[in-house]
Amino acid sequence: AGGILVGIRPQLSFVNREGKELVLKGNVTAKYENGQMVATRGIFHDITTLRNQEKELKESKEFIEGVIENIPEIIYSLDSDMKVLFISQKAFDIYGFALEHLQSVNFFLLPYILPEDTPKYLQMLEQIRKGNTYRQEYWILDGGGNVRWIEDSGRPVFDEFNRVVRVDGSLFDITNTKENQRELERLSVVANRTESYVLITDNQQEVKWINASFTKISGFKISEASGQLPAVLLQIDERDDISNVFVNLKAGHCMEGVYWMISKGGTRKCLSYHATPIFDENGELEQVISIGNDITIKQQHEEQIKQQHAELVTIKQQLEDANEQLVGLNSDLEGKVQERTKELTVLNERLREAARERDQFYYRTSHNLRAPIARLIGLASLGKTET
Repeated sequence: AGGILVGIRPQLSFVNREGKELVLKGNVTAKYENGQMVATRGIFHDITTLRNQEKELKESKEFIEGVIENIPEIIYSLDSDMKVLFISQKAFDIYGFALEHLQSVNFFLLPYILPEDTPKYLQMLEQIRKGNTYRQEYWILDGGGNVRWIEDSGRPVFDEFNRVVRVDGSLFDITNTKENQRELERLSVVANRTESYVLITDNQQEVKWINASFTKISGFKISEASGQLPAVLLQIDERDDISNVFVNLKAGHCMEGVYWMISKGGTRKCLSYHATPIFDENGELEQVISIGNDITIKQQHEEQIKQQHAELVTIKQQLEDANEQLVGLNSDLEGKVQERTKELTVLNERLREAARERDQFYYRTSHNLRAPIARLIGLASLGKTET
């Protein structure tokens, strides 16, 4: 009959009696007469599960995109013709690549690769066509005209017929690493010609490089020392407390000192060290360069001198103790000598007194005997005359 029919597709959200949120989508026909809706009819479908799945997919996508954009590598995905299906935003923000340019060629980064590295890139593509995983390093010229060294790695994805349908990979800028390696190679030439040892460790304290002098001193080759902790590798004496050295290095302080270690051959040696921390552009500790020397003989001489000094100090103390005893004995001896002298003086005075008394006795005796003897002599003479 009369009236206007209007089709609408409403979407309704509500909470049921059980407290569960539901989403319904309808297909409704409304009849209007004289501008007023007079009748409706339609069907509603429960799309709650579908809406939740869409929400989860959206959240998962946002999470994955957030992860991809916060990792240092550029993540990409290519189709079987090596055309871009997906590539991280960093490719445009950092490297200045043009998306329309990448999507217009069949060989991804080929327009940006330096001519001398084009053969290496084509070899990598050949590996992909064969279904092999790949890893290649090559130079590119980014959108800003800067030359960068790139590490490209990834793997092909196959369908049920074992055909390559997609290639997933990542690009990593290793320009700084390569420049550091070149600088290290140049420095190693110099370092290998010095008598001082050079030890380079990473931010995990693991050995990354040693020079020939370190090998000569410790007996360990680079293949044996690489990845090892110096304290474990060299069996550093626990009495040489180096636990705070790395903490101070991370804080930006240079450190120096000495430590005792045991060489590969079992010889105990003393090494000096001067450690310098190296930081990256973000202020994070990147590596530590330690330079030092074998000072075993010097340290042994110093220990001998210390030992001799200690012995001399002991002897000095013994001499001082003996001197104190001699002073004490001398003091006692002087007292005894004075006492004996006093006794001898008294005795000598007594002897003098006895001598004086003897002399007086002799004098009196001779004086007293003089008259009797004279009489006897006279009588003797008289007797001789009478006879």
